[in-house]
Amino acid sequence: MSIEITNKGIAIDGEVMPLYSGAIHYWRLERALWSGILDKVVELGFRIVETYLPWSIHEIEAGKYDFGTINERHDIDYFLQLCKEKGLKVLVRPGPHINAEMTNFGYPERILYDADIQAKSPWGTPVIYPYLTKPFPIPSYASEKLYAEVQPYFEALQPILLKHQHPHGGIIGIQADNETCYFFRDRPYVMDYSDDSIALYRQWLSVRYEQIASLNAAYRTKYASFDEVKAPDGFKGGSPSDLPYYLDWVEYKEYQISHALSRLTGMMKGLGIDVPVFHNVAFQYYTPSDLIQLETRQQLDLVGIDMYAETWEASMLKEKVKYLSGSSILPFVPEFGSGSWFDRQTVLLPEEGEFTTAYVFMHGLKAVNYYMLVERERWVGCPITRHQTERSEYFTFFKKWNKFLDEQQFWNFERKPEVLVMKNFDVGRYKAAFSTMDLNFMLSNVFVNGPEFPAVLFKPTTDLGFQHIDDDFSHWGRERWVEKVGELLEKAHVDFNYSDQHLSLAEMKKYQVIFASTYDFMDAAEQQKLLDYAAEGGTVIVGPGIPYLDMKMQPCNPLGKLLGEQGGYRQVGQGKIALLADLQQWPTLELELQPPFVLDNPNLEYTLHTDGERELLFIANISKERETGQLSFSGARTFAGKWNAQDLSGADSVAVNLPAYTVAIWEVEQK
Repeated sequence: MSIEITNKGIAIDGEVMPLYSGAIHYWRLERALWSGILDKVVELGFRIVETYLPWSIHEIEAGKYDFGTINERHDIDYFLQLCKEKGLKVLVRPGPHINAEMTNFGYPERILYDADIQAKSPWGTPVIYPYLTKPFPIPSYASEKLYAEVQPYFEALQPILLKHQHPHGGIIGIQADNETCYFFRDRPYVMDYSDDSIALYRQWLSVRYEQIASLNAAYRTKYASFDEVKAPDGFKGGSPSDLPYYLDWVEYKEYQISHALSRLTGMMKGLGIDVPVFHNVAFQYYTPSDLIQLETRQQLDLVGIDMYAETWEASMLKEKVKYLSGSSILPFVPEFGSGSWFDRQTVLLPEEGEFTTAYVFMHGLKAVNYYMLVERERWVGCPITRHQTERSEYFTFFKKWNKFLDEQQFWNFERKPEVLVMKNFDVGRYKAAFSTMDLNFMLSNVFVNGPEFPAVLFKPTTDLGFQHIDDDFSHWGRERWVEKVGELLEKAHVDFNYSDQHLSLAEMKKYQVIFASTYDFMDAAEQQKLLDYAAEGGTVIVGPGIPYLDMKMQPCNPLGKLLGEQGGYRQVGQGKIALLADLQQWPTLELELQPPFVLDNPNLEYTLHTDGERELLFIANISKERETGQLSFSGARTFAGKWNAQDLSGADSVAVNLPAYTVAIWEVEQK
């Protein structure tokens, strides 16, 4: 009996099941209503549900737990048995961090107030998370005591999980922690300066450099041992040669996340859990969350990005889904907003939820967990209420949408972009490191509104003399060259995916053309990977500059040796490579890309999906007004309306007319 993640969903004993699920919090619902609520879930067309298993709910005191003996709503075993009886598979998320709009985010309070577990600021003080209901100290994921405390809770869950794990029960996946990213305090110098974190940092350095002499050479220091190295609390360098010290700290912050997830995964596997392990990145696709490395180098089987968005945030949804499509085995959103948390100050209307849902599938989403399917305290606007009734318009949408996906067998469809835009992960590390200090602001990114100061205020005045890095330090995840390339491709009606420089060569070779952002520094191996891709027949366009340093700020220019200072393509094996420093030179690239369709209205977007035999055309109106446009193509076509669409036919073009914030879908046939 086996379960594995594929590019279509989750394969259970060889049979692929699409990974479409929704969240239910059993402990927040009356036990007597569980059965009826699950019946409603089945009626919606779902075959998988997801639930947290919160530590703070089940722990009575240290080492003692309630799984239904004291509070009947804590009976995980009964809930999982009901799921099995109704034919529902289950994804479980035991934490230890769960959030779920709970006070203390699912941790027992004793854990958070244990000084040995707390993350520390550069000044040695606890780092406080400013949650609305009750602020609390953030735990350190480097803390040895934290893992020692988590182990007994996992062991208490073990008999229940093993009883209900496939093939004996419905559990087909388990999540390692939740949105592990320093509780959204993801700037490098906010934390973690606890004793255990500094010890882990020094251990990481010792593995990275092996000998203290190697570190001293990179840092231009005279440490006698790794135990003498102090962590930076802000950038104080004066030249590029000072950067390795700060960049290492930024990369260590990534390592602490991967170390924590690997350790928690190992703990679960050590207890006999052998279903796929997944993780949800909060929102980042930049440091400290390295999605590609997490999915390919750790024990994780699948990593996705959570998304909560309103209609006007369509461009953000599109970019993140395109990044997942270009970077993950299965583009997955582990938490896709259905309803709203209590202090969000808005609840999406049914038609708004329909737009955002169809829009992410349009741009390549293949797997999703809707958070939430069932309302509970601190969450409203779902298809099913906590009282087992329906919110009719939400309920109707999910039922129709799941029916559409099932009838089309949409999990077999995919976009086939020929172009990849590769972000530069290292320039994000540099921009993050290039800050004099990072404060723990009130703003928590997703929950609390409060005072926030522009990051540019903390940008050092030191000029390191770099030639190619843009001056946008509003956020370290931004790259102007990448943004402009994306705009130019969209203007040319060319579909594409995003990824970053950590993508493997094997995955890169799935594309005909790669735009790769390159700046003043890039390691030799990364430069060589671009050359190897070109040598095997690919076309590479780099920009805005040619690297001349590696990440230790030492001379390194494999790309420069080939490209020189002249424009135009250079032949590399069976392929070619060019520098695009000036985006106004775009026409000179002469890319041989022929989009199958052209829309004459910039407020209308399209994507084309195929299962190898059939084609589905998505068109979205991303504006707040009704939009009309002309869809041009070659030859005669018929378009059979499948979603929000009437049948169309025409030679060379057809007219389309869509209401505000609407996605329409047609099946395309040539006459």
